[in-house]
Amino acid sequence: MGSGERTLALVVSIGGLGVLLATAAQGGKLVFEHAAGIPTAVLQNEMHERQEGHHHHGEGEDADHHDESATPASDADSAAAAPAGGHTHPPGTPPHKD
Repeated sequence: MGSGERTLALVVSIGGLGVLLATAAQGGKLVFEHAAGIPTAVLQNEMHERQEGHHHHGEGEDADHHDESATPASDADSAAAAPAGGHTHPPGTPPHKD
C-alpha cells in the first residue's frame, strides 16, 4: 500500500470505530434507560416489586455477604414461606432478611 492508501485506510478505520462506539452507547442507553428488549410482563412485575420496597440480596447491602448456613428448602416449604408480595424464588434460595 502506498502512503495515501494507508492514510485513507486509517481514516476510514477510525471513522468506523467512532460509529461502532456511538452505536454501543445508544444501544446501552436504550436498554438501561428505556428498558428496550425487556418483556412487558417482566417490566411490570419489577416495577410492582420496587413500589412495594422489595429488593433482592446484593441490592443495598454488602454484596459479599452470603448466608452459608442456609439450607435448601423444598418446593412445599418455599411456597408456604412466599412473601406477601406474591412472588416466589427458586428452591434453595435463602429467605429475605427484610
